[in-house]
Amino acid sequence: MNAEQINQISYRAAAGESKAAIAREFGISRETVYSYLRQGSSTVAAAATANAD
Repeated sequence: MNAEQINQISYRAAAGESKAAIAREFGISRETVYSYLRQGSSTVAAAATANAD
């Protein structure tokens, strides 16, 4: 996942979209969605750093 996708997951979850629907669309598990949401901005920063190369 890149930072933009993780941001989309966070935004859509905050807007009330079901975690299951988000997971299906991105091809990931619900637990992965919850993991991204728990990690919050640290995940976004890590993904952005990883993609900077």
